[in-house]
Amino acid sequence: MRILIENDHIQIQYTEPQDISFVVQAETEQENAQYIGQWSFEEHKNALDDVDILHLLIKNRAGESVGYIILKGMTNSNDSIEFMRIVITEKGYGYGASALSLIKKWCFEARHAHRLWLDVQEDNTRAQHVYKSQGFKREGLLRECMKVGDNYKSLVVMAMLAQEYKKENTLKNQSTSDLLNKLDQIHTTTLGIERIRRNLDLADVDIVAWCKTKIKAADHIVKQGKNWYIHTDHTIITVNASSFTIITAHKAKKG
Repeated sequence: MRILIENDHIQIQYTEPQDISFVVQAETEQENAQYIGQWSFEEHKNALDDVDILHLLIKNRAGESVGYIILKGMTNSNDSIEFMRIVITEKGYGYGASALSLIKKWCFEARHAHRLWLDVQEDNTRAQHVYKSQGFKREGLLRECMKVGDNYKSLVVMAMLAQEYKKENTLKNQSTSDLLNKLDQIHTTTLGIERIRRNLDLADVDIVAWCKTKIKAADHIVKQGKNWYIHTDHTIITVNASSFTIITAHKAKKG
């Protein structure tokens, strides 16, 4: 087992030959297959020895395989890496967002890439939203460039540059520090307490104190719009960024 990069939430490891069966199965699941190109067992296996490709496995902290990633451009002379593929099998736990954050960190900080780019089907608006929230910018549209059955699909090209990653990382660290430095201001309403008790089946627990403890041990904190979203222990806590009110907390949904 060789680890490329990890955090408190997941490990990203180099794919081994014994992992290929999982990869192929994940790729062919109906929910994934409609948006992901299909490789054979042999194509995935051959990719392990391709010096231009990095084939990676995503594992949670229980040691379970929860997805895989393929990067291309390891020999690119322009310092441009293609985020070729990501598949998550256990959805709703934040594994995808966590993996994408780690890949950005590795590409720009360890590999010193100048550009990280990807393409995504035009009708896959959910994925485009995720990439946009992670700082990727839309660069253009490859019109009807891919044939699927008797139809043609367009691909949206999105990318992030090294200077954009550096700026995003600075702002993210400041935002997370703002939340952690103001834990004493975090509170909620009576309705909020009732909602969280109901969602998480918590009885005879100080909800605010419980949330503060979870926030301090968070796997992943992201600020989007007016709220912070704290991913911790398969739970998502939502906190208003201006009032520090805990809006809700609920178990992450499993897709």
